[in-house]
Amino acid sequence: MKVNVCVCTYQRPSVDKALRSIDAQAVPDGVTFDIIVADNDEAPSARGVVEAFAATARHPVRYIHAASRNISIARNACLDAADGEWVAYIDDDEWAEEGWLSALLKAAQEGGHDAVFGPVLAMYPDDAPSWMKKSQIHSTFPRTSGGVVMTGHSGNCLMRPSAPALQGQRFLVDKGRTGGEDTEFFSRIRERGGRLGMAHDAIVHEALPAERISLAWLQRRWLRAGITRARHVEVAVDGLARYAAIAMHSAKVVACLGLALLTLPDPVRSNVWRVKAAYYTGMVQGAMNRTEDEHY
Repeated sequence: MKVNVCVCTYQRPSVDKALRSIDAQAVPDGVTFDIIVADNDEAPSARGVVEAFAATARHPVRYIHAASRNISIARNACLDAADGEWVAYIDDDEWAEEGWLSALLKAAQEGGHDAVFGPVLAMYPDDAPSWMKKSQIHSTFPRTSGGVVMTGHSGNCLMRPSAPALQGQRFLVDKGRTGGEDTEFFSRIRERGGRLGMAHDAIVHEALPAERISLAWLQRRWLRAGITRARHVEVAVDGLARYAAIAMHSAKVVACLGLALLTLPDPVRSNVWRVKAAYYTGMVQGAMNRTEDEHY
């Protein structure tokens, strides 16, 4: 059985650390893997780093220049190049723990899933606010409802392209510069009957740059996430149902802001409520057909 481990990169020297953490993975007998790197820069800026890594890597490495500054095009280039039974993704600013790939495979095979997602744990600098460290608000987990995985993220995932729900499916290019392309992709897979699951032990870590260590950045991120989510969920809703959705999300904004005020003595709880208020504000704006801003 073969796995293609894919990394999409854009002007990040840290991709070398991600690649080395992948190359160090041990897999069960009968499993092989290679590494596919899709360079999303208009110039092939990652080629030198990737070729230097490939010269000493234990596993085969393929470099693709997907020149577009559009993350969906890079992700799709990886899918087009994939020739394994399974395809994994990890981001270029992450690194995988020992046993990561085996844990993804185990969760997918034992659970009978078409795609599984592991946690992305944020690594905070020493001077980050304590409330961020305690809440782990930058960390990423798949979205669940009633214990069921509804959608996931491409920062730590494994999928089976031959599954009926995934056959011929690609990331939407028109979301490749706004973000949310992975959330939409896996929501679509679930709606097509795909089975999504969790891989709790498949852990990767993400180093946070200084510009992300702020409440304002978190609010902007979750505002965008809310817009993306609402535009996917409410895209087919019109008339009174749309107004009802706007009213419901607006009520949640008010509730979150109220709870943020009530919990001011506890910075962890108060700031988390403020971030949630930004998310539901995005849901309101998305339901009102606000388009997503480009940020790539």
